[in-house]
Amino acid sequence: MTSASQPKVSVVILNWNAKDILRECIKSVKESFYPIHEVIVVDNASNDGSVAMIERDFGDVVIIENAANFGAPKGRNIGINRAIREDVKYVYTLDNDLIIEPRTISELVTLMENRPEVACAGSLIYYHDKPGVVFSAGQYINWTQNLVTTRGAGETDKGQLAECGEVDYVGTGAMLTRKNVFMQIGLLDVGFIGYGYEDTDFGLRVKRAGHKIVCYTRSKVWHRPFTGIGKYSFKKKYLEARNAVRFVRMYGNRRNKLKFMFFAIAGLFYAAVREGARGNIMGVFGKAKGLYDGVRGREDFAESLLKN
Repeated sequence: MTSASQPKVSVVILNWNAKDILRECIKSVKESFYPIHEVIVVDNASNDGSVAMIERDFGDVVIIENAANFGAPKGRNIGINRAIREDVKYVYTLDNDLIIEPRTISELVTLMENRPEVACAGSLIYYHDKPGVVFSAGQYINWTQNLVTTRGAGETDKGQLAECGEVDYVGTGAMLTRKNVFMQIGLLDVGFIGYGYEDTDFGLRVKRAGHKIVCYTRSKVWHRPFTGIGKYSFKKKYLEARNAVRFVRMYGNRRNKLKFMFFAIAGLFYAAVREGARGNIMGVFGKAKGLYDGVRGREDFAESLLKN
């Protein structure tokens, strides 16, 4: 349990059909040097025995079983709502395909206790199978076809990244957020259906409220990317493209929109050649349909994809 002098932290883990990697994720959290108030797992209607595994191996973990796959923002919000009903100061949101080291959460708490202007702090994310190579050290919005550029992506970590780098946003898959920030600006926007850019939107709202967002390299996690939704699947590329267009429509000025449109169309032709040659043509079709449906403001098809 947390001592009186330590701010309370709850951890919210989102899961969908990933029993084995979820076990490793929870185990790493349980080995944290920082005493966790609650570990909350939100399960998006898994059918692989994930819930039974938690009940058997981690009896004190709070389980929230959703009736269907609600996707990332809606599913994560359910866990965040549970967390902030308690007397906690911070919520650490974590994806099931990450593992943390024992100092990960304590480093973030120490930073944020000393930096009251920081609303959200992200962990430095490495590839699980390439432990010294950076997957993400935060993101900047650049309004190209993928909307953002990822700080440090693909670089071997040699200490070149600023220890506390201010960014536009950090992924909600490994982010410590002050409870009062959720109370001030709200939770994730569930209009970003399923997956993609809900954390971009959240970061933009945090910064517009006058706060800072940083990636803190002393806080480290290791990631197995694409374990749930695939690397270039129809579903992944559709949801990303549809949600990217929604973001641009919500926040982009005329110049931003034209820039995004140019890169999105050019990128689609490039993807057709590059990914088509790799056998990923369905992902290309997903991206094209997602862009089209995003412009139309269509929601029903994205919702239907979550059921598959």
